[in-house]
Amino acid sequence: MHAVRLLPPLLYGAAVFFLFANFGRPAPELKIFFNSSSPVTHYDPAQANINQHYVFLENTYSTLLEYSAAGALTSGLAAAYRWHGPEARFTMRSGAVTVDGWPLDAYDAEFSLKRIFILGKPYEPLRDLLCGPEPLKSQADPCPGLQVLDGGRTLAMRFNEKKDFLFHALTDISYAVIPRRSVSTATLTITDYRNTSGPYYVSADPGGGSWHLAANPRHYRHSARMPQAVRAIPLKGLINNDQALARLDTREFDYLPINSLSPNLTAAIMSM
Repeated sequence: MHAVRLLPPLLYGAAVFFLFANFGRPAPELKIFFNSSSPVTHYDPAQANINQHYVFLENTYSTLLEYSAAGALTSGLAAAYRWHGPEARFTMRSGAVTVDGWPLDAYDAEFSLKRIFILGKPYEPLRDLLCGPEPLKSQADPCPGLQVLDGGRTLAMRFNEKKDFLFHALTDISYAVIPRRSVSTATLTITDYRNTSGPYYVSADPGGGSWHLAANPRHYRHSARMPQAVRAIPLKGLINNDQALARLDTREFDYLPINSLSPNLTAAIMSM
């Protein structure tokens, strides 16, 4: 049977990025079995709530902070992060750019946070702590706890006291940094999935869920050992475990997310 990597749920999204970078077997294109037929416009960090959202978004967008493969908190788009009294400061990576060379700076991070405060869930504790109890309705609305310093190099978040949860919370893809030029200023919808902040960008979207990703060689996590292209093989209807594994065996796809299998087989694999 064709080899496959099956990872636990918390690694669904990150798997495509560092699966082969860490485990070897370089491949020019990785075909991933994907249980959605939605176009790429369906995926938005502000609306991430199910597994397939995370698979797509964690490979096309980056957050200020991340978890390493070993589960340790580490730098993401923020090269450095620290507390300065009750103020958290994030120094953005120098040279961080999209595939077309758009710089990614603290203004993008501020814009992205305010965007999720506007479009995200009704209860957003980080919004209340930074911006106050009044809901944000537009990017022009003030958020006193957010400030861009050093000409766009540093993002500051001001609180009444240190918030121990903050750095860990910011690893969630909901808080991804989205290039502000890739978003409609009128509706705040993402209009450009080519210029993203993640290790991959959308190179084509033929429709029916068969999107294509390409690696951004200028991303800080780029590696020659990671697949340089990713293609989704969408699930068109209900199938059982045997059918999914048979399709894997025919090399129709290379990677089978664990949530594509039934709970019984998933449990058996995870116990191996």
